[in-house]
Parts: sequence; structure tokens; C-alpha cells
Amino acid sequence: MPNDEYDPDAPLAPLATVAELALAMETTLEDEDPRALQKLAIASGNVRDYLRQLVTSVEGDTADLECIGVVDGNALYLVPELPVRELTSIKYLGDEDEWSIAPAGSYRLKQHGILEARLGRGVNWRHGSDPLRITYSHGWVNIPAGIKGAVLGAAERDYLTPAELESKRLGDRSEKYIVHADGFSALELIALDRYRLTR
Repeated sequence: MPNDEYDPDAPLAPLATVAELALAMETTLEDEDPRALQKLAIASGNVRDYLRQLVTSVEGDTADLECIGVVDGNALYLVPELPVRELTSIKYLGDEDEWSIAPAGSYRLKQHGILEARLGRGVNWRHGSDPLRITYSHGWVNIPAGIKGAVLGAAERDYLTPAELESKRLGDRSEKYIVHADGFSALELIALDRYRLTR
């Protein structure tokens, strides 16, 4: 569900629910199980740290962007959160050092969150010195299965005791829990790497 009133200082909601964790674990958990909520919060935080993204859907967020370079006279900026679902407005510092709204066509959002301020499109861009201020919506309304699976896998491993993990290995099927230093399995890392911000 989109977070319409994003507070950067407030804790973020987990990226999966207790019901989803119970289904993954093939067990029953109370909706407010404090241990399950804690493990989901920790796993979600670890996923966000690994991806370098909030992941959660945010509407109408603002960010000040610094120019990272100029190519063919066009200034380039990096939008901090992906995916960008909507770019509502871009403001630039005009001649009077006041914020002015950039008209459509004076900028272009490219792959990987690169925002290009386009030369000769009715805006006196002062390349390389002044920031842009953007208002945009970002993140996923529906968390991708690969991200959610990594959260659930990490939370399940953290929730189960070593004896419970061992019993899973000796059950009808054998499950190996080879976990890397960052807390994720090899398959989870493959899934997460599709969404990781590496710029």
C-alpha cells in the first residue's frame, strides 16, 4: 500500500507480513506475533540496506539533486530512489536565485534514475553549480516476489531455532541453509541483485 505521508524519521513497515511468513514456514503465527514482527523488520532493513533503496511506495517525495556531470551540454543528475513511478515537478534556480518550475520537455528521465536537464529547451540551466529540486513518487506498490522472498527467507532462518532448522533438514525434503555474510542465501542474492542500486 502506498505511503502517502512519508516521514523519513519514522520506522518503515516490513516488506512482508506475518501471514506471509507463516505461509512460507508452513505453520500458524498470530498476526501480532512480536517475534515474527521483529524478524520481519530486521530482514526488511537488511534487504533495504543491501538494495540501497527504500523499496516501499512513497508518494510526493522531494529531493535536491546535485549535478554529476555535463554531456553534450546537458547536465546529468541522479534521482536517489528507484523505481521512479511519477516525476511530478522539477524546479531549478533561476536568475534571481529563486526556485522556478522547469517546463515539460526541458528535462528527460533516463535509465537507472539519470535525470537529464536538456540544453536549449527554454530554461537557463546553470550547469554544474546549482541543484534541482524534484517532487516524485517512487518505490513499488506491490513488492516484487524476489525481494519479498529474500525477506521471508531471512526472517524464517532468524525465527527458527537451530534445532528447528535441523528438523527441517531431516524432514521429507532436505533444505540447506548456506548463508552468506550479508545474511542471504545464494538464490536470494541473485534475486536481490536484479533490483540493487549499484551506481
